Amino acid sequence: MKTTFLLPLLLVSGAALAQPGEPDREAELAQVLAGWRPAGPPVRCLNLRRATIVRVVNRTAIVFRLGGALYVMRPSAGSEFLDRRDAIVSRFTSYMCDGQIIELADPYSGVERLLRAGPFRPYRRAR
Repeated sequence: MKTTFLLPLLLVSGAALAQPGEPDREAELAQVLAGWRPAGPPVRCLNLRRATIVRVVNRTAIVFRLGGALYVMRPSAGSEFLDRRDAIVSRFTSYMCDGQIIELADPYSGVERLLRAGPFRPYRRAR
């Protein structure tokens, strides 16, 4: 049985679209990961029933928390559509996996976009 997940990406405030003078997105991601270190090879799937979205870096990545780890998923296609205002409205069995097509919806305009999930890179707190 498939379950529809509606994961709001509204957890982070700020401008949703690239604006002149917008901070560097890679620097923003590095700031989110400050104090964390890579923890092994990427994983193919992430259990969404147990994960929470920590941060969406526009046009770059989604950072999930699962247990004591952070997982960074950089879309392999469609990252230009990644926007922190959007909601993920795809149907999942409870896992999001590398290569899976993810449907995003803008809650204000109703515009829907697609992206393809990439691998989930784990990070653990630096000691």
